[in-house]
Amino acid sequence: MTDRSFKGVPVNCCFAGSAAERAGIRPGDRIIAANGVQIDSLDAYVEARNVYNDRLELVLQRHLEIVEVVLHFRANGGQGTS
Repeated sequence: MTDRSFKGVPVNCCFAGSAAERAGIRPGDRIIAANGVQIDSLDAYVEARNVYNDRLELVLQRHLEIVEVVLHFRANGGQGTS
């Protein structure tokens, strides 16, 4: 079931050592845009996530602040950040 009543997708956790953690994404953040696409549901996030193969550009809402991060994916399948 898709809940389209909220804006953004909440971040519940980040795995230790993950690209998300290294980029500074925190539990409690809300992903409000991904790869230039406004996110209003989990389905929208999954679709936007596939726009680029080499990176993921996120706009996050953290309390009253807007934070932008870019996660870069290496050709060998590993992940890095900028």
